[in-house]
Amino acid sequence: MNDTILNSFFPIEGKKNHGMSNSQIAYCMAMFDIGVSVGFVFCVMFSEFVSKYLEKLTLCSGILTGIFTFAFGTTNMIYNKHLYILVTFSLRIFNGLMSSCIWGPGWALLCSLSHNKSTTNKLTTLALTATFFGYFSAPFCGTILYVNFGYGWPFFVIGLLEFSISVILLVYMSIKAREKQEEQTKVEHKKPEKILANLLQPHVIIHAYVIFEAAVLMGFFEATIALYLNTFSLSISEIGYIISTSCIIVIFLSLLSVYLNSKHYAETNLVGQFLFFSSMIVYSLSFINSMLSFSVEIAISGFLLHSIGRAFHAGSTSLVLKHIFSNVFEETSRNWANTTALTLTSILFFCGRLFSFSAVSGLLVKILEYETVVYVLISSSLLALCGEIFVFYKLKINA
Repeated sequence: MNDTILNSFFPIEGKKNHGMSNSQIAYCMAMFDIGVSVGFVFCVMFSEFVSKYLEKLTLCSGILTGIFTFAFGTTNMIYNKHLYILVTFSLRIFNGLMSSCIWGPGWALLCSLSHNKSTTNKLTTLALTATFFGYFSAPFCGTILYVNFGYGWPFFVIGLLEFSISVILLVYMSIKAREKQEEQTKVEHKKPEKILANLLQPHVIIHAYVIFEAAVLMGFFEATIALYLNTFSLSISEIGYIISTSCIIVIFLSLLSVYLNSKHYAETNLVGQFLFFSSMIVYSLSFINSMLSFSVEIAISGFLLHSIGRAFHAGSTSLVLKHIFSNVFEETSRNWANTTALTLTSILFFCGRLFSFSAVSGLLVKILEYETVVYVLISSSLLALCGEIFVFYKLKINA
């Protein structure tokens, strides 16, 4: 929630009260993604250390995230523009760094708590669903707190919750760790051999591209859907209603995918990728004759269809990568494989969003026409769908 809780009011506050330009506000928002990407790279480079200290790393990062989020709520008391920019940029980067150490290792920690394949899948999908719920509900909660109590309160509330929950869980996990110390010494979790060779297998590279391409599509819609719908003379409230509807779709269908992913994660992931491709086809139909009265309905249908695909794809894509690794890494490397799979998924996701915000939604839309960029994304989505069919085939053979 600390990523998007400021989306609804921070741009106005930064521009009105601190003289920030639109580009400075955009860069400040992007600092979180940069911090997350750097943090995930750290988790991959030091995966053996991360796997060894999953509990402490995850919960200590939660404590620091709460502190940084709380501190962001005090930045409104800084009246010097340059100091305000420096502090907000720094806090966003540090918050992203700590959040990366919650998501990747935290998901791997959930996987390590269960030795049952079906339960592991459900826990992972549930964690991803909770992440999406926080991501999409945070702007709504932040707006309510901001309107009723002021600038600092959204950050104070979320920061205190993160800090308190992390401290309680850290104490609890420390007690449980002592009780299971003898049991843990019997099982050795080690870093597997031939890591690079396993990571460079064709189906791993193909699925990595699929994850990256899905993040690019998501970032493209986030950056451009409101502007495109505005060309049909829709009001801000109408556009907000459409985007809120897509968020609700993602949240509730993600809950359904928790059940589907327990046994049919590969099928769910393939369906999600097919819906991505279909949504871009439908979305592009609105360009055929934008003067038609139903063109806006076609564009909205394509956007909502993309949201359905996102719900199915989000919870299953990391499971596919995790099960690819489980087929090539030995059982003693289970924690390492879980951590690496989930961390790589997150790296690709945030790098895809950054690439989409800067190169696709920014640079390409300026150089090419909007319609041309959509057609390029249709081609990349078709390529990803073909690749995912190959990955699905490989998983079924290995099963």
